Amino acid sequence: MEKEEFILQTTAIKFPSLSKAEIQNIEKVAQFVSWFLENDPVLKYFIDESAYSIFNEGFRPLGQDPPGKSQEAADDFENLQNWFVEQIFRDLNALVHASSTEFESFIDQLDGISVDALLQAGEIAIRYKILPRNYLRKSEISKICSKDEQDRFKINLLTDRVLEAEVRILAQLFQQFHGKSYCVKT
Repeated sequence: MEKEEFILQTTAIKFPSLSKAEIQNIEKVAQFVSWFLENDPVLKYFIDESAYSIFNEGFRPLGQDPPGKSQEAADDFENLQNWFVEQIFRDLNALVHASSTEFESFIDQLDGISVDALLQAGEIAIRYKILPRNYLRKSEISKICSKDEQDRFKINLLTDRVLEAEVRILAQLFQQFHGKSYCVKT
C-alpha cells in the first residue's frame, strides 16, 4: 500500500489536538504521541514490532540526535516509544515559533531523510531478495552477507519508519497550527 493511500484512508480519523502552549509540557506531548501510536493505523504500520526490535538491538535512526547529544545519551531510553516522545518533544519545541514556511521545510527535511533511508534499505532488500514482510526474520537477514550491510539495512529501515511516523504527527500539527494541510513532496 502506498504512503498516499494510507493518508487518504485515515482522513476520517478524529485526531487529538495539542496547543502551542502544551508543546512545552512533556507529559502532554507524550499523551499526544501515545494516542497516535495506539490509534492511528498509519503509525501502527511504521512504528511496528520490527522498529521496536531494531531499536532494542541498540540501533538509532539517522539524523535524529540533536547537536551535542551523544549516542550514550540516546541509549538512556529504555524503549522506542520513550525515545520517540522525547524526539518529538525536542522538535516541537524547536518549531514552536516557526513560521508556516519554516515548519513545512522542517517536515520536508525529515521526509527527505526518510525517503533516502527507504531507498537504501530497499536496494539492500532487492539485492538479497528480501521481501518486506520478512525483513526481520533471522533467515532473511542472514542473506545479507556482511554485518556492516546488515547494520546499514536495519538502521535505514528504522530511520524510514521513525521519520515517516514523525512526519505524520508533524503534518497533523502543521494543519492545526497553520490552518492548511501539509503536502508530501516526495
